[in-house]
Amino acid sequence: MIEILRIIGSALVAAAATLGSLYLKRKWEKQDKTEDKKDAMETKIDKMAEQLEELTAKVDKLSVEFDKEVEDTDLKNRCLQAGLREMLYDRIKYLSKKYIAEGKLREEEYKSLKRMWEVYHNDLGGNGYLDGEMQEIDKLEKY
Repeated sequence: MIEILRIIGSALVAAAATLGSLYLKRKWEKQDKTEDKKDAMETKIDKMAEQLEELTAKVDKLSVEFDKEVEDTDLKNRCLQAGLREMLYDRIKYLSKKYIAEGKLREEEYKSLKRMWEVYHNDLGGNGYLDGEMQEIDKLEKY
């Protein structure tokens, strides 16, 4: 994502420079070639070059800030996922022990537990520590 933004920023700067050059070339072709006008155009070109450099610096600064924001958000997301994974692990383990001790469970409880386990195991990358419990749950009577 960051690379795409950098490429877009670079493309915008390059496009602005190209358009500026084409505009100036066309304008020069229409104007007389007197020294005063040449000096005025060179001044305008210099001013545009300065503005383009300022714009490039702003884009680079924003890109750095965006990179930092993405890193911070990514860290927060990883922490939230780890916390959720641990909470699901604890809940699944607790419910599994309860249902195994009872020897049976309602169909809706089974479906709910199975969904929690799938999120824990598949979506959040949980380990296989609960696989044995889930195999036992699969064997239980459902009513």
